Amino acid sequence: HHSYRRTNNLVFCPIDFLSPTESNQQRIQRVLSVTTTNSIDHDKFIDPNLELFTFNFPKEYAHLMKYYYNADDTMDDNYNQVIVEHNNDDDDDEKRTSTDPNYTCMIETMTINSKRSTIPMHTVAYIHPDIETYYTEDSHVDSMYGKRNTINNGLSLLHSNQNKDKNKEMKAADLSYKGLTAKFVNLSPNQVNLFWDSRTKPILVGTIQPFESMMTVTFPGNSFHVAPTYDEEHA
Repeated sequence: HHSYRRTNNLVFCPIDFLSPTESNQQRIQRVLSVTTTNSIDHDKFIDPNLELFTFNFPKEYAHLMKYYYNADDTMDDNYNQVIVEHNNDDDDDEKRTSTDPNYTCMIETMTINSKRSTIPMHTVAYIHPDIETYYTEDSHVDSMYGKRNTINNGLSLLHSNQNKDKNKEMKAADLSYKGLTAKFVNLSPNQVNLFWDSRTKPILVGTIQPFESMMTVTFPGNSFHVAPTYDEEHA
């Protein structure tokens, strides 16, 4: 099953034509159809919280994008062939092609924007909805509590308190725990070392293999950096 492509929803083809009568969902539906070989499915539900964004993609990373498109075409989920070719110095960037129309658009856009360091790339991102949208309508809540209140008076009290405060603006809770998990993904064919920037000197967290990832716990304010790995022959 290879219906998923790592380059899904990355659009390098122009999307400048915008119809005044086109809704946001219709525009996203049209843009995303460029990333597949299927026709536009007008009945497909598009989450209203999806928004269309344009990014400046650095051309210096175009060769990596070619890896991803090629790996998608060859169903090389683990990048095995890419890594073998790279390690054997048999990595001919000129011969690396793809059947994806956005790959062609990427190459053409790089040629058109030869004097720029970036090219436009479009994709969609999920906008965090307002907290009030997480709660059901009062009629649904009444129905839910009506079935349970006979055996749980605590729910009845909670619902009563919610009704008292329903006119107040809802706000997300401010968590006292500020820790988080950071995931670092190596999107290159070379292994790299991940370092944590301590106050005195960099501390090695670990080595990330090509196209693999590493996770660690951290908190806001910490910083990390990656560096190439070297053996005795290249030191």
